[in-house]
Parts: sequence; C-alpha cells; structure tokens
Amino acid sequence: FTYTTQTSQLNLNTTSNVSVPYYPASPPPTSVQVRFATQYQVPASTSATGSQLIRMNESASNSYWQVNLLPTGTGSYGDVNFIIQSGSSTSASLSVTSSVLFDNDWKNVTIQKERFQSASIDYDRFTLYVKEAATDRLIMDQSASLILTASNLTNVFTSTGSLYFGSYGSTPGISGALDEVRVWNTALS
Repeated sequence: FTYTTQTSQLNLNTTSNVSVPYYPASPPPTSVQVRFATQYQVPASTSATGSQLIRMNESASNSYWQVNLLPTGTGSYGDVNFIIQSGSSTSASLSVTSSVLFDNDWKNVTIQKERFQSASIDYDRFTLYVKEAATDRLIMDQSASLILTASNLTNVFTSTGSLYFGSYGSTPGISGALDEVRVWNTALS
C-alpha cells in the first residue's frame, strides 16, 4: 500500500453517485476498494447512517450491502461501517471505529468476502480495511472482521445488482473526492 499524488479524481456531493452495472458474464465482486478524501460530515440529525461510500444492491429484492462513513462527535473522527441488509432490517454489521476520516487526506477502504469451510459447514468472513499512508510511512492501518454461516444473507455480497459509489436513494453520499476504484472477483491476500 503506497500513497502517490494523483492528478485526476472524481468529485462528489451528497446527492451524486457513480454506478457500475452488473454484467451477467462477469462473476460478482468479492473485494471492492476505493480511495477517498473528504472533510464534510453528514450530521447525524440528517442521516443516522452517515455518508454512504459504497453500496451493492441485490437485483430483485430490498437486500444490499453498503459501507458508510459516520461522524463520532466533533472534529475529524468517525467510524467506517459495513452493513448487510436482507429485506427490511439490518441483518449484520461491523465497524472500524475512531478513525481520522474527515481531514481531507486520502484513505483507502476495502471490503472483502472470503468463503471457507469448517466441520462441513460453509462460512463467510467479511473484512473491512481502512488505511492511510504518506510517502514514507503508514499513518493508519485498521481492520475488523465478521464471520457468518453462509446463507441467503451472506449471498447478498455476490449480488447481481449495480455497484454504487456515493449516494443512493435518500441516503446521502460522501461529499469529497474518489480515486482508484477497484473491484475484484477474488479475495485479496
């Protein structure tokens, strides 16, 4: 993981997004990474989920997974939350907490799913990584993992819907810049 100054980026406000449609010939993503910079915090009174960074919809239901930036009080600190929703209620979530997010410096966020088997039962491990680096040093390197029994819930991650960066529906998106969006159909090592 290295940081280099980029000359091109995508600037978003709280109501804009970029979508990547699903292509049936492609396997669904198992790892999604985006580099972002923002100093704007969506107030908790505006949205209890904060600013949406990434969202993947299930094609035929109200099921999705998403990554949000949620401010924690004043200053530049916040949490990065990963949520899996199946139907009308949140089914599982994990967070990387108390990170400096809103300082307009570039951060990398990666969400990854790995399937493994133990005692003949399939499990899915979801890992959320948040990193920030300067030219000569790693400034922040945090992660959190969640292990669930493989089910229709965890299959939301292998969705056939579109992938969104920024806002979706009434959920405000990140107000800042995106760069280096990457999508893989294999887990990263």
